[in-house]
Amino acid sequence: MADKNTNNGTMAVVLEYTKVILGALILAATVRSLWFEPFKIPSTSMVPTLLVGDYLFVDKNNYGWRNPCTGERYGNGHDIQKGDVVVFSKKKGYLCGLTLGFGSLNFIKRVVAVPGDKVAYNNKTLYVNGEAVHMNFEDVHTYEDAGGQSHSVKKYNVTFNGVTHQVLLNAEQRGFDLAEQVVPEGKYVVMGDNRDNSLDSRFWNYPDWGFVNKEDVVGQAKRIFWSWDNSLKPRFERIGQSLVAQTAKVEGQ
Repeated sequence: MADKNTNNGTMAVVLEYTKVILGALILAATVRSLWFEPFKIPSTSMVPTLLVGDYLFVDKNNYGWRNPCTGERYGNGHDIQKGDVVVFSKKKGYLCGLTLGFGSLNFIKRVVAVPGDKVAYNNKTLYVNGEAVHMNFEDVHTYEDAGGQSHSVKKYNVTFNGVTHQVLLNAEQRGFDLAEQVVPEGKYVVMGDNRDNSLDSRFWNYPDWGFVNKEDVVGQAKRIFWSWDNSLKPRFERIGQSLVAQTAKVEGQ
């Protein structure tokens, strides 16, 4: 009788722990699907803004509540703006916002043109609505790729649409020109900050521009919550850094 009571007690404990674990998993999956999702940076396409080994949170509702199954958005969210760093997917390997792990394609890039804009790219210069996006040379920037190899390229400060960020250009690598094109409704043009090491809107549909559909935008990258280098050494100075575009300072204000 004692053994039977002991077994019943053990089963009750196991069942209770199982309920707690399943509940936690369901809650985590719900939060990840509907509100915030962590992403790891695997490539150098967004250097110097994002480094290989950065981990960041993506706000899925900043642009309105997103139906994870259809991509449609509802509510009074913010419009997607030039300068925003966004994560978007091609929906392959996705089930209602959850990555299934077979061929899922996630990208993170910066929005450089929105619906109605006229966009062109010539001699490594971005033109939006007929005006060149001005770049000010800062210095030579050295970074490591995922394999630990070092690269030294020129770093520029870029300000457009009232926000400022930095981009990299490799003087030894030739650019690809694209003729002016109007961004259709519900579409966006995105580019990596590491301009000569990024597969983005310039290449997906070359010689025409390749656009990102609004419903494919998962959310806005907001903040780095962890980072380490290729040797797994923590980069504490990067933890907590905001990825929300900062308004450029204007002299006299």
